[in-house]
Amino acid sequence: MDALTGFRISFDVKCSAKYKETVYNLIEKWNSDESQFYFKTSGSSGKPKTIQFSRTYILASISSTAKYFSFFQGMKSAIAIDIGSIGGAMMLFRALEFDMDIQVLDVRRRINWKGELDFLSLVPQQALELKTDRYKKVKNVLIGGGPIFSHQEKYLSKMPSRIFHGFGMTETISHFAIRKIAPEIENQYLCLDGVKIRSSNGALKITIRNRGIVDLLTTDNVEVMNDNKSFNWLGRLDGAILSAGKKIYPEEIEKIVSEFYPNHPEGFAGVVKDEDWHESLVWFSIPLSPIEQEELRKAFGNLPSWKRPKKIIEKASLPLTKSGKYKRR
Repeated sequence: MDALTGFRISFDVKCSAKYKETVYNLIEKWNSDESQFYFKTSGSSGKPKTIQFSRTYILASISSTAKYFSFFQGMKSAIAIDIGSIGGAMMLFRALEFDMDIQVLDVRRRINWKGELDFLSLVPQQALELKTDRYKKVKNVLIGGGPIFSHQEKYLSKMPSRIFHGFGMTETISHFAIRKIAPEIENQYLCLDGVKIRSSNGALKITIRNRGIVDLLTTDNVEVMNDNKSFNWLGRLDGAILSAGKKIYPEEIEKIVSEFYPNHPEGFAGVVKDEDWHESLVWFSIPLSPIEQEELRKAFGNLPSWKRPKKIIEKASLPLTKSGKYKRR
């Protein structure tokens, strides 16, 4: 039992002293009379910016998550996401509000925790690294921070945990809609209580009054359904790559590649500057064997010529934002 907070907290032995200090500072701030909290956006679609939220709005977000997942006092969880991001901070705030038995893990792709957990929040890259034996140790897993492709969904749907994919952003104080992945895959995101959505020329517009959000226009291209209570995500409107005067949507490229090369090594569509065409579409990938390169290029061949990545850029570590999203530019 931690004397400062009154809830049970432990740290992974690999957590640095600086990271521990960051966690304790945030705990102290939440337990104080501080009414305003500041977070930076991920920067996945533009320059990061700082946003201010009131404690009241943060508590409303916590409440909606707790209701959906049936949180209870003293439940067991872990924090595997950077505490400096909205995802990691919100997990800590939830732990404090529900007196959780919480493990703070070192932020990395391959995570490990002790014992069994009731709830765990991860980014896609972390979720895909876990094997069946680890999923047996956690009841509910919420994945957020990026898309999950069809072949990845199939893998996750076979895991023994209840797995969900959250949809949200820093501006909405974490997720506001959720879809199931395991034991059954659902394609539509279902909005949480109090969330109202609509489509504005294909862009998602959100109102969540108890979080202080009114007609927030996002850059997400969606198909709104079920009396404005659920939606299909089609991609990001602002993520378009402009090459030779034509718009290319990275998510569309990734979807096609995954269809024709389902188990391709991890990679994604991105962009580099091009003196002739302004921007050039490329494919960032972990190191590939000659056979894997050939299979990937075959998959590119199913795209129109102007949508094919111009080259493959191999990196030992893929470029990611601090919140674990693919850094396309």
